[in-house]
Amino acid sequence: MPEEPDPRDDSLPSESLMGNGEGRSSEESAEKNRVPSDTLRRAPHIVILALLYAVVAIFSWAVLCILTHRPIGARSYQPNLGSKTELEDYLDGAKGSFGTTERLLRACRVCQSLASVLTIPLTSMVCSCAAVAFLQRRAKQSWHAPTLRQSMVLADKGWSDPVLIAKIIAGGWKRYGSIFLVFALVLNLIGASIAPFQGLFVSYKSIKVPTKMSSMDLIDLEKWITWAADPIHDNDVAEPATKLRSRLISASNSDPQFRLWSRGDGCTNSTDNSSPTCNKSGQSTFGIMPNINDPFWAQPPVGFQTGLWQQFAPRVNFTTKYDKILEDDFPKDCRHEPGALFIHYENMTDIGGYIVDICMPGDQKQSPWKATRKRQDFSEELYVKMTLEWKGEDAENAPGEYLSFAPGKYSFKVTLNTTAGYFELPNYENGQLPGPLLDDPDNGQENTCGAQCRLQSQTASNYQKKRYFVGPVTNSTEVALANLTESLSSVVSKGPLLFTTLALFTTGSYLDIEHTAAQAYHNGGPDEWGGCIDIPPLVQLLHGEDDKRVSLDIDPCIDGSNTKGHGLLKLVADYIWLFSAEEQAYYFNYIISPSAKHIENAFTAAAFMAVDEWMQYGSTWSDLDTSGSLNWDLGVDQQVPSIPHAGVVLISILLALYLLCILGLSLYAAWTPRWTNQLDSFAMMRIGSAAPDRFPLRLAHSSDEVNDLDQLPGWIGSTTGVETDNTCISELGLGGETALEGKKRYRCYAGGERS
Repeated sequence: MPEEPDPRDDSLPSESLMGNGEGRSSEESAEKNRVPSDTLRRAPHIVILALLYAVVAIFSWAVLCILTHRPIGARSYQPNLGSKTELEDYLDGAKGSFGTTERLLRACRVCQSLASVLTIPLTSMVCSCAAVAFLQRRAKQSWHAPTLRQSMVLADKGWSDPVLIAKIIAGGWKRYGSIFLVFALVLNLIGASIAPFQGLFVSYKSIKVPTKMSSMDLIDLEKWITWAADPIHDNDVAEPATKLRSRLISASNSDPQFRLWSRGDGCTNSTDNSSPTCNKSGQSTFGIMPNINDPFWAQPPVGFQTGLWQQFAPRVNFTTKYDKILEDDFPKDCRHEPGALFIHYENMTDIGGYIVDICMPGDQKQSPWKATRKRQDFSEELYVKMTLEWKGEDAENAPGEYLSFAPGKYSFKVTLNTTAGYFELPNYENGQLPGPLLDDPDNGQENTCGAQCRLQSQTASNYQKKRYFVGPVTNSTEVALANLTESLSSVVSKGPLLFTTLALFTTGSYLDIEHTAAQAYHNGGPDEWGGCIDIPPLVQLLHGEDDKRVSLDIDPCIDGSNTKGHGLLKLVADYIWLFSAEEQAYYFNYIISPSAKHIENAFTAAAFMAVDEWMQYGSTWSDLDTSGSLNWDLGVDQQVPSIPHAGVVLISILLALYLLCILGLSLYAAWTPRWTNQLDSFAMMRIGSAAPDRFPLRLAHSSDEVNDLDQLPGWIGSTTGVETDNTCISELGLGGETALEGKKRYRCYAGGERS
């Protein structure tokens, strides 16, 4: 029998660990009068670590959930600018919170990654600490009492061992399993599942957030028409017909029009989207205007968008109809109708000439425009009757030979329908496409912009809309034109067809040829003959899709040599005949007379430019009285989280359950006084020393081969100790009958006791 060990000895049984005890005899002799002891200790640090983890995890998830719906410090990512309160916050600079949100999101993602990395290590650490407390008690029922093998499973962190878990599933529960192992396994599964579910449900999207409001002046239809209707402003506005005539001279069907909008993507909606002009500029032209969806004029350039703002702008669109009429259909009393526009040109000679009557019935001193923001529609009519004759200068010159016109009598009528109102400019909310024409932008159901629209425009005063003419129209063409120009100069808000007619057929036009460059060259000497001297208005807009010339003498320009002799007669006849929509047989295949379709498109383009000139006068002459404001904010891209509702609920439940369990387990582990800090290798080495005869240092490929592990108890209790200096010092015992108590002293290693 081996010698009974001295109970005051602080060493482990030497027979099972070191093989001999002679080396310790001197130390035992020196310490025989003192037995090192200490009380059990708590481990509060585990709670602190669990709390820190909980703070990181809750912060990252809570911030993600909040940022999914709104930024920190603001009501929403895209403030409702229709709300007075949110608009005030936006104007006061609440957008600064988006910088804070971006920094918080970056910190949140870092914390989320950190929590994901720490979840498994923290869970294992807490479970290992709590396992010590679990093994310090002995269950009242024997089937709950852990064996030494079950304790070793906890020491080996079996909750993270797939092989061990497979053994338990395969029927090894009685041998390996314990209640604590199940709890630790479930806790690890919950903790490990949080990060994958976050990766599955949490995504990030880019949205536009406010930066700074920008503004510019925008013509207000109601203000501008009201201002122009006041007679006190009649002399403030110069006659813009000359400027319009200049634009009609230079305009062509291939020029990009930066104010020609459409209800769609402009060029991409046309049947001629292969046009080189369309492809290069992205803007529509007059040539493809008949083929695009709902073309209209608007002041902002095509493609302009207001971003986060909902704003409205005036728009005007036109429909032109050309009809050939009988001579009897020409208004007979137009010359004497009050307020009607009537112009008569006549120049007949022995070899030929022309007679042209132009009429716009109705009271032209009354503007068709109404001072309103609501939708308005009106029509204008233009009647033209012409007689063209040409006998030639000698007998060999047959009628019509080498002429750009066919002598005869022609009459036609042009009807221009104009529709004006407001439309919603492209913004992020409406898909960045222009909205439809609104019946009433102020009170209609379409308008939901609220406070942001009150910044855009104010209601104008209700002035009287009457117009004034000065002087009657006389029979003398020269006097009539002078009086007409003076009379209509006071009509600021002209209809687009009236505006176009004044530019094409009144003073300075090619029907009034005596006041053109052609007359000057006609009177000049031989040295001034030859070369292009002028371009008649609207001629380039009468071209067809093939862009062929429409006249031999005036397209693409008027040659100085054509002004000599009776050339002026031919020039006027050539010009007015272009509007007859008659086919002319030419000897040249590069000349094609304009068709009714081309004439309609030309008048529509002219109306577009007429309205553009009229609107620009509104902002030029009195921008403070006639303009509102156009506000926009394109915002900047910002990454924000996106989590479906189901994902928020599921991950919140998992995270809450995990944190409650880990905090509860850490409190359990920290509150229980323990004999060792963790159930680690050092703890198992000390447990093995309690049965050195059962576990000598021998070869073993697997612990499953050692049956003693299933027979020995696995809990730590207390056994009878020694009594020194009136103090009872207990011994730790594997399978001890008495539970460990925090206030008792237990024998410890030398140097391990607290002072």
